Amino acid sequence: MFIRYAAKSCPLRTKHSWVSFTLKALLVVFLPLRVYCEDSKNSVESLAPSFGTSTAEMSLEEALENQIKRAPFHSDQAMWNQRKTALIQSLHKKLRIKKEFASSKFQIHKNFDIAGIRIKTISLETSDGTTVHGNIYSPTSMTNALAGILLPHDHSDNGRFDRVLIILAMNLARAGAFVMTWDMIGWGNTLGDHDQPETKPRQVQHGLELLKVFSTQQYLDKKRIGLVGFSGGAHLGIYLSALTDDIQTRVLASMISSLRVGNCSCELLGYPYQNVFHGTDNVELSALFEPRPQLIISNGSDWTRHFPEIGFNTIYKIYSLSNSSQKLESIFLKEMGHDFSPGHRQIAYNFLEKNLKLRFTKDINGQVDETWIPIIDEAALGESY
Repeated sequence: MFIRYAAKSCPLRTKHSWVSFTLKALLVVFLPLRVYCEDSKNSVESLAPSFGTSTAEMSLEEALENQIKRAPFHSDQAMWNQRKTALIQSLHKKLRIKKEFASSKFQIHKNFDIAGIRIKTISLETSDGTTVHGNIYSPTSMTNALAGILLPHDHSDNGRFDRVLIILAMNLARAGAFVMTWDMIGWGNTLGDHDQPETKPRQVQHGLELLKVFSTQQYLDKKRIGLVGFSGGAHLGIYLSALTDDIQTRVLASMISSLRVGNCSCELLGYPYQNVFHGTDNVELSALFEPRPQLIISNGSDWTRHFPEIGFNTIYKIYSLSNSSQKLESIFLKEMGHDFSPGHRQIAYNFLEKNLKLRFTKDINGQVDETWIPIIDEAALGESY
């Protein structure tokens, strides 16, 4: 495991002396942290509270107090196993997850080949009656088993048709994977009112049902299924991979924080974080993925800006209980914003290459090539059948 900071000095600092003292105490209790400083120009205390600051965001003091209350649950493997079981049971109950469901109404409506990649337009009539639309990307030529990667989209206007998601899907497919993208409720070709308390439970259920169908793809290696999520996609990824062991590795970006649950009603509603015993947050829920390989990317512009100080330590401590801390990676991109930029993507590619045995085409500088990916029209990916 390692965590890298773009910070001025490796001893973490804040503007409040008592908070600094508490942070140091937590660090001493939780882990011997190896820190790699990447930038000598900026300090953690200078992070601008820009995108992520709102009345829905906790203060550092509140977040620290909550972490201290929950620390006994992370003190040893037995305590954590009890807590983990309770949290997963809570997720099943509060989200009303159906463990058994029919998945026979899956359709492939059309497909086309472009730049060595086959793209299928799919739909699944889910157990709640919603027809969820999506795409599956794969190499046109397959001789060996491929990895499988779930790619839930964020809240950008274009959803699964967003250029960033297409770039990711095309490159991951070229590297040796089936890649599935699909609509949130009220996005793309999937109908429904997104701003409802029921949206989170329904979207989690949709994801689980789609995963069941996705994993039946011929040539898909069920032991190499991963997930990549940014912002709202990462939020959905927390829940999906907590409720199934089928997802073996994941990358979550611009979401994990003790200060804030999210930004959309589908993130804020539908699961009572504070009603769980001693409360919980996205940090502790992310630790449910232990001991599987996980990369968490935070940045200096949204609510994840304090994740290196408040959050990472909790997850690292929990991974350490099972001697799996080497499977946890965290990258803090000080100068990056709330997006999934080329810099984010290169980090994700490297992690997935290692953990899902992918093979990317790289330039002379070792960067994964994205210049080959053509513009793909929304109409080609969407409903026209």
